[in-house]
Amino acid sequence: MEHMEDLTAFLEEVDELLANTEQNLVELEKSPSGKAIIQEIFRAMHTIKGGAATLGLQDGVEVTHATESILDTIRSGQRALTREITDLLFSVLDWLSSWKAALESGSERPPIESIMAQIHGIQGARPGADETGEDAATSSEDVLQVEDYREGEGSFTPDPDLARQIAEKLKQGEPVYKLTVSLDQAELLSVRCFQLLVLVGEEAEIIGSVPSAEKVEAGEVGDALAIYLTSDDGGESARRAAESVQDVIQVSLVPYELPTQEQAGRQAGQGARGHGPTPGGPESPDAQEDSGSDSLVRTTNLGRTVRVNVALLDLLLNLVGELVIDRPRLSQLASRLQANTDTAVIGNEVAALSARLQRTSQELQEGIMKARLLPLRSILSKFPRMVRDLSSRCGKLIDFEIRGERPELDRTVLEAIDDPLIHILRNAVDHGIEMPEERKALGKPERGRITLSAWYQENQVLIRIRDDGRGIDPDRIRESAVNKGIITREAAARLSDREALELIFTPGFSTAREATEVSGRGVGMDVVKSNLERVNGHIEIKSQVGVGTSATLRLPLTLAIVRALLVECSGITYAIPTPSVEEVLAVRRDDVKTIKGKAALTVRGRVFPLVSLEGCLKDDPWMGNGKFRYAVLTRTHDEPLALGVDRLIGEEEIVVKELGRILSRIKGIGGATILPQGDPAVILDTNTLLWR
Repeated sequence: MEHMEDLTAFLEEVDELLANTEQNLVELEKSPSGKAIIQEIFRAMHTIKGGAATLGLQDGVEVTHATESILDTIRSGQRALTREITDLLFSVLDWLSSWKAALESGSERPPIESIMAQIHGIQGARPGADETGEDAATSSEDVLQVEDYREGEGSFTPDPDLARQIAEKLKQGEPVYKLTVSLDQAELLSVRCFQLLVLVGEEAEIIGSVPSAEKVEAGEVGDALAIYLTSDDGGESARRAAESVQDVIQVSLVPYELPTQEQAGRQAGQGARGHGPTPGGPESPDAQEDSGSDSLVRTTNLGRTVRVNVALLDLLLNLVGELVIDRPRLSQLASRLQANTDTAVIGNEVAALSARLQRTSQELQEGIMKARLLPLRSILSKFPRMVRDLSSRCGKLIDFEIRGERPELDRTVLEAIDDPLIHILRNAVDHGIEMPEERKALGKPERGRITLSAWYQENQVLIRIRDDGRGIDPDRIRESAVNKGIITREAAARLSDREALELIFTPGFSTAREATEVSGRGVGMDVVKSNLERVNGHIEIKSQVGVGTSATLRLPLTLAIVRALLVECSGITYAIPTPSVEEVLAVRRDDVKTIKGKAALTVRGRVFPLVSLEGCLKDDPWMGNGKFRYAVLTRTHDEPLALGVDRLIGEEEIVVKELGRILSRIKGIGGATILPQGDPAVILDTNTLLWR
């Protein structure tokens, strides 16, 4: 079990290292003399090698060690960085990605013969020449064990990785402190340990802890916790933070020093770990191979960065949902009590309680929602490499820039936009940017430019992909749509250029004269739109022939708790998310016009077909003949629409509940919620309401 936890932590570290290295390689191509970038890549390989050695993954050790050798010759100036070497390093990353995926799934790992042959082809020598050098040696400091640990006897030994981090801090002249906390035998030991890590992490830099953060999260704790930290104030603020935690009965803080050379040598002999053919296999004392000072378990700055289990987040989010439901019910109760003169005092107390509940639930809601958010850069990091490879395959010269990776989105939204962003970027590379000779003839720089920008706007995140390519010709779109039978020639002629651009989202539509390996098969942009609509997102395309194209994605920060307009139709309450609502109007009989035999409203020159909400759900949108008291102006598939309803109830913050696998397939319905009165209500999806 412990081995599996170590492997999981290692793979998470590898995932982050590979993503960072891929970005560094793309940057390195732009500035081949960047010594700092080369050093970063070297350290990443070094860290992966050390972790692989610790877990007995000899294939990973061999590949990363050989790669280190090449990087070492580059950073020492013995060899120049060439395109051939850069391509090799990308191939190494691809191999390591496949290797990591195989370890995660338990499947057969990729063979190393091919990648090692590529490496040795660059080296110009067979393996073995440098494998007995100083880099492969195991020093006593590298395997430093700090002190003996016997569980239940009150002393704590960091694992080898944590011990190396402590040694590195001390060698750099930073004081290290050991904070030992004893806890009462309470039922919530794991919660108290977690609180300690968070609070101490806010006051000091945590190097690591025993038990580790992962074991604390898993509930594998005792009645004591040792935290190794660095601090500018001697650890005093960290000590006070620890003393503030409930059920803490004793706190000790002592400076930590390296053991004597004799102790280090003895413990190195006892604690050296090797590698074997498989994880957990036989170990040999010479296999550690200089694992480096980077920890496989990301516990540094734990107070600022804490991994949280998604299942726990979902549970907490459901609890927040219950609070959100109960909060307005309590407010209603307070209003009723205040209206009764005999119970005015009680009413005031309940009102105060309601205010406190509102503040608490609001803070809890915001905290949980923030915990669910992931940085946009978690999916953007792969795009520089993708654009590089695609442009090379297409024979184009392209500079790709990402601006604004700080915005955060709900993990569900992030998962939904991954494919759309890939489709848009592939189209920009393949169809947008011209060939170098064509750009030169047009008076443009030979190198095309694609920019991906992201920023916050109110309660949304906007992502814009812009290229300086040939643009989209609306006349070609009209012609292609007519030829494919999507629209008649007469209707195409009536379309504005903006409306013509919307045709690219029609399934099967493409203006490409021939399909390429990259794109142009008429699939993709319709998928882009449908994926975005599933998470209440929208896309807008703007283009100018000869200048370029931009695609702007508008995305909600979260999907779990939203504001919605509550309406009633035939005695049934429905919720319409407010981002889908443009305006609400009272409808008078003479406001309703008949256009082509259908009811419609004209609002400031815009025509909105007027349909019955009840009818839409019964596959007869025109039932009721436009006899409604109110109309909700919205859009469905970017077409204006007026939904006729009987009554407006008001605006409310609602908790979105999933309907399950079968009911979620019903178009026009986006979920369900519980109203303050305790009654259920259907949440409408206006994008699919008329496409049932």
